[in-house]
Amino acid sequence: GIEPGRKYESEGGPTLAMCCTAVMQHSSKPALDKKRMLEWAVFNVAVGNMDSHAKNLSLLATGGHTRLAPFYDLVCTTVYEHLSRRFAFKIGGENRPGWMMGRHWDRLAVELAVNPQLLRTIRLDICLRIERELPKVAGALRAQVTHPEGLAMIDLVAAEIRRCTGQVVARTAWACSSPILPISRICEPGWLGWHQGHAIAAGHKTASGGNAASGRKWSRRLGRRSERFCPQDAAVPDFSRNLTQRPHSLC
Repeated sequence: GIEPGRKYESEGGPTLAMCCTAVMQHSSKPALDKKRMLEWAVFNVAVGNMDSHAKNLSLLATGGHTRLAPFYDLVCTTVYEHLSRRFAFKIGGENRPGWMMGRHWDRLAVELAVNPQLLRTIRLDICLRIERELPKVAGALRAQVTHPEGLAMIDLVAAEIRRCTGQVVARTAWACSSPILPISRICEPGWLGWHQGHAIAAGHKTASGGNAASGRKWSRRLGRRSERFCPQDAAVPDFSRNLTQRPHSLC
């Protein structure tokens, strides 16, 4: 076994794959709980919760059935500068959210014996749901808070969640080839450190109905170059409108 104090993978704790295996071995509905674990991991990265460690996962036994327990400690920790900026688990070998690319999530899918396409769909679906619910949650909190510092914190957390969510969407889009999300939207000034002129040209190839094969080739080239030079704190463009239009057509 593993000592209770070792709850972070970087400190000798279990990996996400190990946690998933344990849940699969004991769950009465392993396939559903495996999907829930993937959604949990994606959600935590998308909202900036770096403290989603192994001890935040539990099994609940009721009526002769064992299921993955409801999740808890779902908070945005990246708004606090003194807390760790590294994710509690490694995603495909990477625990720095600013450097997690589509290829890292694809590696995780392989580790968990999941189709990478399914994990891409889960990432986009979770991010879309966050985009839809965040304004409602922030509005409900503002209605309960009157102190200026509390209101400022609500705005700060909401902005940070939007940044983290947009980052996940953008890196997922690099692994997809669809005209609904042209590359020119991703490679705006400062984003992914790649020249905007090449990005616009590649985006036009796929978005304007031109040579799709050529557009995909450009997409792959730009994806490889951008992964090398991706700045950790790059500004993230707003993809909510594109996701709302056709959330499942991105891949």
